[in-house]
Amino acid sequence: MITVNKWEAFSDSFEQRNTYVVGQAIIDTVKSRLAELDSLGVVLEVAALLESKRVLKPGGRLIVMSMTQYSMGLFQQIGLMYRYIKMYGNKPAGAIKLTPKGTQQYLDAAIFDDVQIEVLGDGVKALYAEAVKARR
Repeated sequence: MITVNKWEAFSDSFEQRNTYVVGQAIIDTVKSRLAELDSLGVVLEVAALLESKRVLKPGGRLIVMSMTQYSMGLFQQIGLMYRYIKMYGNKPAGAIKLTPKGTQQYLDAAIFDDVQIEVLGDGVKALYAEAVKARR
């Protein structure tokens, strides 16, 4: 009997499903931006953002990348929501919509320095933030 690891199966179709939801152009933009970075180290899920202050060494670098509806037009947002719901169902009740201002506030509260935030993409948007854990 062949057993299939559910996380492996999820991973195999993850990019295909995300490409359907957000489109190939923003996927390519995000990949291009990440390819510019040296030594990414461990890639953590969004939930780990709260733990990043604890686990990073002073001077350690944090990269946050998330799709966002920030600065998208109304019809683009509706299309994105439709594709998301069709593919994944409703968003969890506690889902956070990241914006540049909100991300800045989270990183400031967690005492990160040298915070740089960009919104990538022309249609569907991705929020990219880079910060350094304070040496204090």
